[in-house]
Amino acid sequence: MFYSVLAVYCFVFVGFFAKKWFQDQVQERSFVVLSLYFFQPILAFWGLSTRPLNMELLLVPLWFFAGIGMCLLVSFSVATFFFKDTQERSILTAGAVIGNTGNLGIPLGIAIFGEASVVYTSLMTLCNIFLLQTVGVFLYSRGNYSLRASLVNIVKLPVIWVGFVALALNLLHVRIEENIFRALEMGAHTALTFQLLTFGMFLNQVKLRALNVKLLVHANVLKFGLLPLLLFPFFLWLDLSPLLTGVLLLQLTVPMAVNNINFASLYYCRPVDVTSMVLVTSVVYMGYLAGMIWAFKWLGILG
Repeated sequence: MFYSVLAVYCFVFVGFFAKKWFQDQVQERSFVVLSLYFFQPILAFWGLSTRPLNMELLLVPLWFFAGIGMCLLVSFSVATFFFKDTQERSILTAGAVIGNTGNLGIPLGIAIFGEASVVYTSLMTLCNIFLLQTVGVFLYSRGNYSLRASLVNIVKLPVIWVGFVALALNLLHVRIEENIFRALEMGAHTALTFQLLTFGMFLNQVKLRALNVKLLVHANVLKFGLLPLLLFPFFLWLDLSPLLTGVLLLQLTVPMAVNNINFASLYYCRPVDVTSMVLVTSVVYMGYLAGMIWAFKWLGILG
């Protein structure tokens, strides 16, 4: 498990040193635009075309968004109570609900629960993409844009519309030609790689003396303290299968998604602060993950 995660994050180091060595020759905003407007729509289309959807799988987003709803309500309340700055409120709220379900959640699901988890983690990752493209866009836009402009920013991004097309084709059982599907898969992996490269570029700009300590403390207490205490009993109460329960808890408590940096940059909402939050939550998560695995075994979710 350790080596699979380390291999993925090698791309973060590539982005970090590319920015460090070449400075202005490497423009992170160009990577953000390419990712959001071109490669992430391909990722959404490919993901929704990998396997036929059925009623059982269509219920997975329902449970996922139920957990997201709880997280959103709590994080928004905490952000409103402790922070006056609109951008800080937006960052804390978005960071608590938009996790790294793809780059980290999928390989961890395989390492902990086996290949049977892939169908669930992939579907939840697609849900997370739509969450980021709607709620995430709105929250990060609110730092510098009006309510109306923030809503317009949501519909301007192509991934939502591409996702609806892919979903319709899947439900209508339209088969994607194999060579086209292979090209879509290449674009999907490029989207994931671009996210990690962008993370490394912004990470190069983080200065320890300029860290927003208050924001970091609240984000980690919320992400790895308060929210898991609410999510654990909720999913156990639903009495879902042990595998689905474990995957839901895993995916809803992964560290902040790298994609948060993309939108913070696109809408000028303190991308360096967001980068430091992604970094710190990723480091803290290593210790938290060990405790979660122990809890899974104790609760009988893991054999």
